Amino acid sequence: NREPLLGYPNALSEGEYVMPENGALELLIQAGKEENRNKPYFLILDEMNLSHVERYFADFLSVMESQEAIPLHPDTEIWKKCRVPAKISLPSNLFIIGTVNIDETTYMFSPKVLDRANVITLHQGRFHDLLSLGKKEKTEWPEMPASLFESFCVHEGLGLKEEELDLLDALNDAFHKSGIQCGIGFRIACQMGRYLENIPQGLSFTREEGLDAQVVQRILTKLRGSAQQLAALVSTSDKGELTGSISEVLERFSRLSSFTGARKVLEEKARELKLYDYTI
Repeated sequence: NREPLLGYPNALSEGEYVMPENGALELLIQAGKEENRNKPYFLILDEMNLSHVERYFADFLSVMESQEAIPLHPDTEIWKKCRVPAKISLPSNLFIIGTVNIDETTYMFSPKVLDRANVITLHQGRFHDLLSLGKKEKTEWPEMPASLFESFCVHEGLGLKEEELDLLDALNDAFHKSGIQCGIGFRIACQMGRYLENIPQGLSFTREEGLDAQVVQRILTKLRGSAQQLAALVSTSDKGELTGSISEVLERFSRLSSFTGARKVLEEKARELKLYDYTI
């Protein structure tokens, strides 16, 4: 049901559109106005997996793929006075961020959602480290115009080097041999390439670390199932060492990255498989 985000035409009063109270549609309208195209807009969805994302967010997922506009109401004469446009697009100055918690009360993301998102897992730090934090004066950061951000971005080309493509092929081969319904599609490859090409130069964050982050955020998020399904992909030896075909692929391509983050995730999934016989 898309109504909480996009509202709906009033069935009792033709030409009248009911706006959602949360302001999501109003944000999209403002972001799309010509005079606001240089301002960044952020749509933040908190606890977005309390319901099925594939249902209420279906229009957004479709537009991310097609780059078309979302239809809102009929484009007829009686609707001309309505301030809500007949169709609405997702402009380049709009950024969508969602937060999720995973437990027995929430829904898991489907591959359709995972294919279109970078999943960033936050890890809790040490409480003792809070003692080292001194009081700092608030830093005022100037707002970056959307056009300036856009000028930094690289959009052309696949963005992946030959050996990085070989890595993706090797991972896909491992998935297919295991028989699980998991794979790396062309969309993921393109978005990984764009991510790597847009790492700012001069930072301590390297392309090698970026590749590791993308394997974690775009590929290993789809790795879930029973121990029987995943045994060939990820497991540990009697000595507690990481084994499995994914680990073997990462070792074979270690010249591209140390894959520290990816190995840590695989170790966590291997522990889950031993404890529960499945991983999510």
